[in-house]
Amino acid sequence: MGKFPPVYIGNVLVRLRKASLKSQEQLAEESDLSTRAIQELEGNYQQPLINTVYSIAKALDMDPVEFFRLIIEDYEKNGKGSFSEEEDEGDL
Repeated sequence: MGKFPPVYIGNVLVRLRKASLKSQEQLAEESDLSTRAIQELEGNYQQPLINTVYSIAKALDMDPVEFFRLIIEDYEKNGKGSFSEEEDEGDL
């Protein structure tokens, strides 16, 4: 099994946060994260842990499964690969 490419959530997170009319500070407080953590995720400087994605989804009043679906959709749409692609044969 090869290395899995990094997955960033910045595009999705910015879009959903703005649609919810929340500031970075409000989202940080409601998701029990720091404002800096939200900024780093939105800027794609950090990759989130699964529990971070869950906390953010809940703070945005959305089903975490739907949030993951949007992340996967964005990942595939922006040419960063596919979650269903076969691994390169050279990667072990």
